[in-house]
Amino acid sequence: MLCLIMFYCVSSTLFGQLSVWDGESDNNWHQEKNWMGDTLPALNDSVVIDAGTVIIDDLNVGIKILYMINGSQLTNNKILSLSGSVTDGIFLDGSTFTNNMQIEIFASGNGDFEDRAIEMINGSIFNNFGGINIKDVLSYGIRVESSSVFTNSNGGTILITSHERGGIAVTSPQSTFENNGDLYVLMENGVAPRGVVVSSQGSFFNHNTLKIDSEDPGGNTRCMEVVNGGHVVNTGSIDLNGIYSNRGISLSGTLSSFDIQDGHVNMQLDNAQGIVMSGASIFSIDSDANLLATGTILGSFMEMEVTGTFECQGILQLGN
Repeated sequence: MLCLIMFYCVSSTLFGQLSVWDGESDNNWHQEKNWMGDTLPALNDSVVIDAGTVIIDDLNVGIKILYMINGSQLTNNKILSLSGSVTDGIFLDGSTFTNNMQIEIFASGNGDFEDRAIEMINGSIFNNFGGINIKDVLSYGIRVESSSVFTNSNGGTILITSHERGGIAVTSPQSTFENNGDLYVLMENGVAPRGVVVSSQGSFFNHNTLKIDSEDPGGNTRCMEVVNGGHVVNTGSIDLNGIYSNRGISLSGTLSSFDIQDGHVNMQLDNAQGIVMSGASIFSIDSDANLLATGTILGSFMEMEVTGTFECQGILQLGN
């Protein structure tokens, strides 16, 4: 309890007014008696839900930051808007968030998120039928770590606009991002931006539509990067566009893998390389899949270092 009190005090100092859920009446977000002080969270409030079960069902909600800890559960059936701060917009630790309508996360004022818009530690997010719109992040839009699971269901849409690092990072063992809907990442500029990064035995599954656009004219861009045993599986469609003077897909580290089991991967290259592999990484195209690269290739389409493995049983097509 002392740790929680200290957490609340520090959060209040850093992020202004704090609203804490106590669930005194029921599970309705819009019931004043469910909040300490019997006051509903306001637009510039940082909200803490500690071991609570909450439903947003009556009216749209606008707040600054949302912290969910200790097995909390939140179901959103309206529009939830977060103006954010220099840190996370939504932080989940051992909690579950179900979105059935719309989440809008954007940086407050003229600044950007310095950290993640959504940070997950041993938590779960289910984007069922709704949309998630994340704008103006300096770090990753969504970071999935410590055995967390993010599921974008069929019918769900996600749009991430990043100014610096990139869109999605899956960064630890048993952490998974599964896309069954539509996922779009726009990298506007920045230093070493990545659309999707999968590392440290994390997993990324694309079963429907993933599109990554890069407007950065350089800057060590990787549309997709798999490192240190990360694992990517595609059975849908992946479109990587605007790859200028860099790499479409980069693999490094032992047992890092990219498997096109079905569907296709399209790359639009602009004086760039398609695939760069190092270490004992594995890239495979199964019999029902294809990879198409168009545009201008820098040097070679594929560069392989050390003991990498490239397997193609499907279609690999290079064209202008």
